[in-house]
This record gives sequence, structure tokens and C-alpha cells, in this order.
Amino acid sequence: MARQKSYKAVMRSVTKGFEAVEDDIKIDLPRNPRNHRQLDHTKYLGLGFDAWAIQSLHVIKALLQGGNFSVTTLIGYSTNGLRFFINFLSGGSVKSPPATPNSLTKSHLDRYVSWLRLKYPNGSTAKNYYTSFKSLVVVLAEYGFIEVNLDDLLPLNPFPNNSQSTKDADPLTLGEMQRLIGALKSDLIAIHKGTFLGNGAEAMAVLLLITAARSGINTTPLLEMKRDALQPHPFIPNLRLITTVKRRGKGAQSKTIRQTNLLPEFIE
Repeated sequence: MARQKSYKAVMRSVTKGFEAVEDDIKIDLPRNPRNHRQLDHTKYLGLGFDAWAIQSLHVIKALLQGGNFSVTTLIGYSTNGLRFFINFLSGGSVKSPPATPNSLTKSHLDRYVSWLRLKYPNGSTAKNYYTSFKSLVVVLAEYGFIEVNLDDLLPLNPFPNNSQSTKDADPLTLGEMQRLIGALKSDLIAIHKGTFLGNGAEAMAVLLLITAARSGINTTPLLEMKRDALQPHPFIPNLRLITTVKRRGKGAQSKTIRQTNLLPEFIE
């Protein structure tokens, strides 16, 4: 039987003390769609919840180094998950707030859900903030900072019927898609002729939208394509392959498109 990975072996124990060193609770981030350069939890120190600030950033840093989660997702654990929970704890809504992740109880989470519902009564904002925090709690438990069984800790379906109060964006109709493709085609011709009125970033956006429409690649793999993602097809001369990577499974996927004239300024 394969050995299971012990997350506790690489993280600090919940039962031992720790020192809050400011340099230890800042993370420099790689380039990301949210343009966050750093996660800084020093602003949470001195509120009585230093363990939350330090241990949360430790697990976020570990996940960032592991590479299985997008940077945007991990930013959400901090900015949407921990930040609003710290606001809840420091606002006096709980008589005996949990000073550490390991002292969190189901009662605390029930009160947090009620607080979110009152503060954000419309739409899915409350649910999104709770979901980010719940994901952080799960990770803290996986790394040994929460020792309670999650089945006994997490509320069951805290936002029932949430889908009835929110409405997803409708997909484009056939006519709308045709008009969009027509506009992109006009922009592409203008780019080729050097008459495109937009700047370089807008021209790149046109090319990305056309690539997405032609290939069906999802947003994150599309934005994270490497510079050599477009390669000649190994067997058919007039085709090319676009190779992208699915972050969660780290599996490569290839899409075939027809050969076109390449613009050097956009591929170098």
C-alpha cells in the first residue's frame, strides 16, 4: 500500500506556540489576473487572532508552491475567505471567538453564516465569501491546524435555494455569436493590414477571443498558455496544435486548428 502524505510533517503543530514574524506572513505572488503582487497578513496581527493570520498564510504558501491551485483561487482564500471572517470575529458578534483555527466550532460557523446573510442579503455575495472561507478551513484541516472532524464542523447546506436568488449570464444567441465573430474578423483583418485602431493589449485580446472561439479552450488555460503553445502539426502541414494545461490534473490538452499567417509581434 502506498504511503499517505503527512501534511503535519511539514507544518507547525497546532498544539505548540509560534512566533509572529512579519516577514513570515507575507507572500510574493507570481503574475496573476487579479494583479495582486503580495498577500500580506500583517494587518491581521494584534486583533487577537494571530494564529489565523499566520497559519492561513502558511497553508496558502504551501499550496502555491505545490502548483495544483491557481493563484487567483489562493488569493480568494485570503481576500474573500480569511478577511471577512476576521472582520466577523473582531466585530464582537461572538462572545468567545476562536483565537486559533483549532478552536473553531460548528456554532462559530453557524453564527458566521448568519452574519454574512445579514450583511449581504442580496445575490450570491454571502455564499461566495463563505465558500472561500470553507475552502480555507478544509485546507487548514488537511495540514493539521484543525483537528476536529470536518463532518462535525461544517454546516450542512448553509445557503439553501441560493440558485433561485441568483441568475447566471445567459449564453449568446446564435445571432449574437455571429455578430461577435463578424466584429472579431473585421478586427483581425485590420490587425493584419496594420490599420487596427486599438493598442497592443486590445489587439492581443482580439486574438485571444478568436482563439477561444475556434478552439473552445477555457479561460484559465487560455490565459496561462506558454509562448510555445502553438506548434506545427506533426503529420499535417496545414494544421497547427495548441497545447494547454489543466491546472488541477496537470494534464496537457491539445487542440487542432488550421494554419494561418502568423504575426511575429504577437508570438515573440
